[in-house]
Amino acid sequence: MAGSLVTGRRMRLAVTLALVSSVLGLLGTATVHAAEPAADHLLLSEFVVTPTEGEFVEIFNPTDATVDLTDVYLTDATFAGGPTYYYQIVTGGGGGGGFGDFHARFPAGATIAAGEYQTVALNGSDDFLAAYGVVATYELYDDAGAADGVPAMLEATAGSIGGQGGLSPGEVLVLYSWDGATDLVQDHDYVVWGDKAEAVDKTGVAIDGPDAGSETSTYLADTSIASQDAVAPDQVHTSGLSWQRADLTEGVETRTGGNGVTGNDETSENSATTWTEQVPSPNAAIADNDHLLLTEIVVSPTVGEFIEIFNPTAATIDLTDVYLTDATFAGGPTYYYQIVTGGGGGGGFADFHARFPTGATIAAGEYQTISLSGSDSFSTTYGADPTYELFEDGAGADGIPDMLEATPGSINGQGGLSDSGEVVILYEWDGAADLVQDLDYVLWGDKAEAVDKTGVAIDGPDAGTDTSTYLPDTATASQDTVASGAHSDGNSWQRVSLSEGGETKSGSNGLHGDDETSENTSFTWRETAATPGAATPPADHLLLSEFVVTPTEGEF
Repeated sequence: MAGSLVTGRRMRLAVTLALVSSVLGLLGTATVHAAEPAADHLLLSEFVVTPTEGEFVEIFNPTDATVDLTDVYLTDATFAGGPTYYYQIVTGGGGGGGFGDFHARFPAGATIAAGEYQTVALNGSDDFLAAYGVVATYELYDDAGAADGVPAMLEATAGSIGGQGGLSPGEVLVLYSWDGATDLVQDHDYVVWGDKAEAVDKTGVAIDGPDAGSETSTYLADTSIASQDAVAPDQVHTSGLSWQRADLTEGVETRTGGNGVTGNDETSENSATTWTEQVPSPNAAIADNDHLLLTEIVVSPTVGEFIEIFNPTAATIDLTDVYLTDATFAGGPTYYYQIVTGGGGGGGFADFHARFPTGATIAAGEYQTISLSGSDSFSTTYGADPTYELFEDGAGADGIPDMLEATPGSINGQGGLSDSGEVVILYEWDGAADLVQDLDYVLWGDKAEAVDKTGVAIDGPDAGTDTSTYLPDTATASQDTVASGAHSDGNSWQRVSLSEGGETKSGSNGLHGDDETSENTSFTWRETAATPGAATPPADHLLLSEFVVTPTEGEF
């Protein structure tokens, strides 16, 4: 018995080591586009402005170490007419305690673990629990009339909370550190929304703190208020939703020469890109994705060709302004984004350029299919109806909605995918703007039909003649392909990562700034049996899901 146990252990160890080696090999070769590292200081990661009873602020520790919060402060207290600014705490000021403004300090000895999300309920822990069904980490003040199990924040100065506090449609949030002695505070994170009337610029401010001397210290340059980027310039988020940080790298934020804890200029972040409106996720990371995805593609056999889309968000999405295409011919040159000038290709050589039917929607968590050879062929192949058909393949109209032509003749009763090399693009256009916004992009084969819009200047159908210019895409040579050839008949390519793998999440042409051309698709897609209208089935064998190499005592 002992001998068989030892032999079994050795066999399992050998298999495990082989699998680890294989996984590491895959990771080493497939992760083509490495993301920027996460920030090296605390971040604001989510906040709710409305409804009042659901207001909260969430912070996140992206570092690999526990952070002591004893000297960390959170505030929205700015009143330029005062003038009242948070950094005046060093002279005993700093605002808060009235008009919904607060200036708070985390409880003495509080910590936030590496990778942890924590929430501060602004209207008390009872309302927070009722709104979200989870317990807040802290409450701004005790709303129960007596202490409960949720620690209350401390007042930064006497009366700086005053049993009240909340956020307004135009506001600023600042997370910062101060040791109680120095002249200057150090920013962790800063976010502004609305009219920027409460934005802050400390550039050149000289101030003397509570130390024994009388010499002042001077702040380095912040970004001017006029140049600061607001999460949303004109409005609050929809009631019941929140603003959430979609980019833990802080986008194009200036990394040196600023007033941040690690030298960043926290006022320079391109917040309109790095934050997004989403269903609240207090004490947790943002949902994997917040826009439509391509999730399955059949290239062969021709009668079974289809494309599947998926809505990973928690809300129904209107598809009226959403387009689907494979129409690229570099020799033309013909590219899908030329739709704004009346071009964009499709209608011949099996290329198509289609728009979803007016008023079509896709529910939260729903998969929908577009049959490229018509609904009759699809039904025969899969024993079920598609959601849409590219064109009518029957003698007359049936109950399956047809896709609309993006421009006259851009489907023309034909369309399909090539197994030698092709691209499929899902994008959005409102019919007026100069630029389209990518939702998802998938490439396979020889990359002859890949697209790189970097620096393309184009003028759409608006009344003016000014052009708009596309931000960087990934160079065609560096774009990753699902596979170098076609899948087997009866199979399909299916998305196995709803988070889009190592895709760059800011500074590009996606709906929320993602570079959809940067996804490491050879890793995030795989070939398997076709499953139209349904999720990709899990692997049919055991998987390694996590391992720790260091420290030794934590290995598993």
